[in-house]
Amino acid sequence: MGYTVTGSGTARITYTRPDGTSRTVTAHLPWHQTTALPGRSPATINIVLGPNGGTATCGLTLHGAAVQHATAHGTYGRATCTSAAPPR
Repeated sequence: MGYTVTGSGTARITYTRPDGTSRTVTAHLPWHQTTALPGRSPATINIVLGPNGGTATCGLTLHGAAVQHATAHGTYGRATCTSAAPPR
């Protein structure tokens, strides 16, 4: 599973890790992470922009194909991308 966040500035990013728990990072954009999700765990990525606002888009890819994307706008804008559990 691939996680991406495009845009500029910084965002707080929370994403699903291989063990099914979540990890939160504050990152300069653009940002990306690739991980293997075991079993039938769904993938989720949440983004929250800071007080300076802006625009950022989160995205999920599975085997290189886009699964979902969403865009956050403005001060403390939020967006969430969630995929169904990958097929076995």
